[in-house]
Amino acid sequence: MFLFQTAIKGLISLKSMGSMSCREKSATLAPNDENDEFVEAVVADSADLAEGQMKEVSIAEDGKVLVARLKGGAVTAIGAKCSHYGAPLVKGAMGDNRVRCPWHGACFNLTTGDIEDFPGLDGVACHEAREVGGKIMVRARKSQLQSHKRTCNMVARDEANTQTALVIGGGAAGATCIESLRQNGFTGRIMLLCAENFLPYDRPKLSKALDADPAKIALRDAEFYQKNGIEVHLGAEVNSIDPGRKLVSLEQGEELSYDGIVIATGSEARGVDGIEGCDLKNIFTLRTVQDANEIATVAKGKKVVIIGNSFIGMEVAAYMKGKALTVTIVGRSAVPLEPVLGSEIGAAVLKLFTDNEIVHLGGRSVSSFVGSEGAVSGVKLDDGQTLDAELVVAGIGATPNSKFLTSSGVRLDSRGFVVVDQNLRTNLDGVFAAGDVTAAPLSLNGRALPEPVNIGHWQLSHFHGKIAGRNLAALLAGRPQEFTPLDAVPFFWTMLFGKSIRYAGYGHGFEEIHMVGDPSALQFEAYYLKGGEAVAIATLNADPVAAQFAEHLAAKRPALSKERLLADHTYWRK
Repeated sequence: MFLFQTAIKGLISLKSMGSMSCREKSATLAPNDENDEFVEAVVADSADLAEGQMKEVSIAEDGKVLVARLKGGAVTAIGAKCSHYGAPLVKGAMGDNRVRCPWHGACFNLTTGDIEDFPGLDGVACHEAREVGGKIMVRARKSQLQSHKRTCNMVARDEANTQTALVIGGGAAGATCIESLRQNGFTGRIMLLCAENFLPYDRPKLSKALDADPAKIALRDAEFYQKNGIEVHLGAEVNSIDPGRKLVSLEQGEELSYDGIVIATGSEARGVDGIEGCDLKNIFTLRTVQDANEIATVAKGKKVVIIGNSFIGMEVAAYMKGKALTVTIVGRSAVPLEPVLGSEIGAAVLKLFTDNEIVHLGGRSVSSFVGSEGAVSGVKLDDGQTLDAELVVAGIGATPNSKFLTSSGVRLDSRGFVVVDQNLRTNLDGVFAAGDVTAAPLSLNGRALPEPVNIGHWQLSHFHGKIAGRNLAALLAGRPQEFTPLDAVPFFWTMLFGKSIRYAGYGHGFEEIHMVGDPSALQFEAYYLKGGEAVAIATLNADPVAAQFAEHLAAKRPALSKERLLADHTYWRK
């Protein structure tokens, strides 16, 4: 087990600054600090910025900012690019005092620049904006114009605080949770237990770039955790937890005590166990960066078979183009992604792959694997056909990583997901859970779904981590009345041969699809309807419609009705 551990001694506690916005924090900085050189310029005429409108403007040659006029007339200025992957925020969706990124749905407060929804961990810069003589002026630090990221304010570790917050899991939920604890005033000891031997990293990149370097896709570097007094234990696999004694037992035999705990262990890839030949070499699942790198190495010049035609399988197949000798996808549905996106979009995706010389065999399943000298050499299908295969990758879903909780008393549902309430509390005091391992409440169109649901989205795991960290900090401070309930709109995306499909909402069990545009031309808005209302949307080459739909749901506006969409699918955006 490798351990990053920092004793932050002699540091001044910043507890009083823990909940400050970037604008408030800016006011505390000395104006003559050598790193705080300012630039100021007129960026627009006041008359050119209407209420509810955003503009990307330049400050001389120093950089770009996003100016916006809020409801009531106030003008604000923040960084112009999303802190996640750098998307231009001006092309996003403006909500009530926030903007949602058009690419992946991250949200930023238009007054403070703070990140409010995810993915990503950082906010964006906020600048001083004012109106003088019919002109909009912006004053900004040059250093903030040169970066599109701003780390949110965190309190320092205080050795006098003997409380310990323990977070199990180094994925999106865990990585966000530990920062949320510090952002919400927790000065005690924080331990993050990561089963892998790498710092938390950008997991969605694995299926799109299997040769990713874990250091280059790390969410934070070791220095960040050391600076913020966060202990990161790598290679720390949990064997069990004892909530009564508040102890966590590791596979290595070590026991760790805690005062509050967050379970964020995510999921594990579903394997092909039980299928004849499943123990042959070169049959892989994809979950970790180690999996991805090994697949990328073995695949070069080989005959590859992908089992599963949902998102992971299709992304891996797209990556293999030009690297593997041949690529064949085997899937249960007739066309790719059909259960989630529908047959029409699935057919368009299928053509995209066949145009790239990738074979797709829909409506099939695997009956056995054929081997030669201990390694896979073929895949036998249920129709009797045998495919040549030197490498097999199974992308057939995931199961919750919760076996270590079996005797803990933590409530699990029939599938093994940890059941949590709207504050992400489990049935046990002081035990929270977040991310892919959970079944959590979800509200849609102003109504709570009848049962908790599991949604394995990177964005939602981030949001879970934020709420779990905030609520655990409140609990440890003795202020449970300050709990923040979970309230987020699911948002995910996939990238296939340079084409990005964006999806917002929760369309499970949809009854029909109202299609706008032409999937075969790779341009569409697909509204997923249930009970005559739109519960989700998928778009391609239609930005920022998915972001706008997510903001519509987040703002609790009236549900989009089938009748009105049929009459004018843009009515809700006017």
